[in-house]
Amino acid sequence: CLSAPRCYSSFLSEVWVVPSPPTVTLSSSPACHHPGINVTLICTVSNYYPEGIHVTWLAGGKAHKDSQSGQPQKKGGQFHINSTLSVSPQEWDKLGQFTCQVNHPGTNSTENRTISKCTACQGSTPQPSLYLLKPLLQELFNEGQAHLTCLVVGYELDQANIIWEVDGVDYTKNATTEKTKEHSNLTQSLQSRLVIPQATWDSRKEVLCRVTHPCSLFQMEKKTVQKSKGEEIARGLGC
Repeated sequence: CLSAPRCYSSFLSEVWVVPSPPTVTLSSSPACHHPGINVTLICTVSNYYPEGIHVTWLAGGKAHKDSQSGQPQKKGGQFHINSTLSVSPQEWDKLGQFTCQVNHPGTNSTENRTISKCTACQGSTPQPSLYLLKPLLQELFNEGQAHLTCLVVGYELDQANIIWEVDGVDYTKNATTEKTKEHSNLTQSLQSRLVIPQATWDSRKEVLCRVTHPCSLFQMEKKTVQKSKGEEIARGLGC
């Protein structure tokens, strides 16, 4: 070292840095509404000293090896590093949890941060549109049954649930729900059909269709329908 004051200053900066556990944050990019694109999880580890750090990624509690870590950067006497994990859209859409586990031997500390599509996207998905269609008169007359259709159009419908109720009683097991359909404008649609006896429909019981998401990516949406008095009059006139 050519300059004694400079060497002494450098020496003090190394000696007087107090061991510090890392600050850990976990984010995703992109998180929502990007079908077919891998999601990058970013674990930012900062403000730790001394240098040694070990980052482990877990998916569903099991070690995930497809991660990358940069070189530690030193600033203000403390170290910073980023670790990333690339997740396929199929794996991300399963709604499982991903954990960044950071072990810092210098302070004998371990920090865990967990993320999932549920936490990253909650409340960010536009509300779906729900349409509840009454039965066709022709089906009522020919089959003696009422066929009701519940159609949902929106985003993130792969894990959505459609629930049917008739006068407050759960009829979901009596319904047939199709697989989610993808559309060219990146929206999705989900359709469910419920068949009830004509006598139940004629008694003007209220039929409800409700769509929900298991981790509330969108708020619950519902519609109700029942036979109107006008339909009874029309039928009585033979229309």
